[in-house]
Amino acid sequence: MSFFNTTYDVENNELFPWLDEYMVNNEEIDDQHMHLVKILNKVHSNVLNDEDDELMKEYLKELVDYTIYHFSEEEKYFNKLSRKARKTHIEIHKEFISKITTFQEQFENNEVRMSVKLMLFLRDWLVNHIEVMDKQDLTSKKIKALMGS
Repeated sequence: MSFFNTTYDVENNELFPWLDEYMVNNEEIDDQHMHLVKILNKVHSNVLNDEDDELMKEYLKELVDYTIYHFSEEEKYFNKLSRKARKTHIEIHKEFISKITTFQEQFENNEVRMSVKLMLFLRDWLVNHIEVMDKQDLTSKKIKALMGS
């Protein structure tokens, strides 16, 4: 599973190079996942280049806003899941949004700094979520039928 094999793309200075194995075979969701990866790579670039905090605040806002949007779009497919699977997946989304929103607020209030440790958490969380939760829940026969796959 790529969660444990995620590599750093030195040539492009990307913490999170997009790999085809992350695809769930839904163009809309895959495009959104790719966009989340791009945002994380912008945040990472900011950390590496020690750019200004105002730019980081913009990137963190974009990350939070786009994550909320993406999760709401993804959850539209969940009505075909079992009640337990739907509830579990949505709870995981809520927990992640809470974590990144809290971090965003703390960063804006100069209570915390962006770190490589946090970047690795964000990357690993997203890879694991795509590879485990999304692939499990978005590739069921019922969901694929709803997606038109």
